[in-house]
Amino acid sequence: LNLGLLVCIECSGIHRQIGVHISKVRSLTLDTRVWSSKGTVHMFEHIGNSVSNALWEANATARDKPAPGAALAEKERFVR
Repeated sequence: LNLGLLVCIECSGIHRQIGVHISKVRSLTLDTRVWSSKGTVHMFEHIGNSVSNALWEANATARDKPAPGAALAEKERFVR
């Protein structure tokens, strides 16, 4: 939650496998208590994926980042 970005279901699974001591993921549909706070929703609206990606993927090239339709193994390599 603290990064303010959304990931696909496949990438969320990869992040969960890494472990909660490294990466924490919340579900948009299952973790409804998280989204009841207007402050949380406001943060996501203002940070968003573009701002977060500019920070966390600053050193990644377009060739490094897998396309949405990429194989799961390729996405896992990128996340780890």
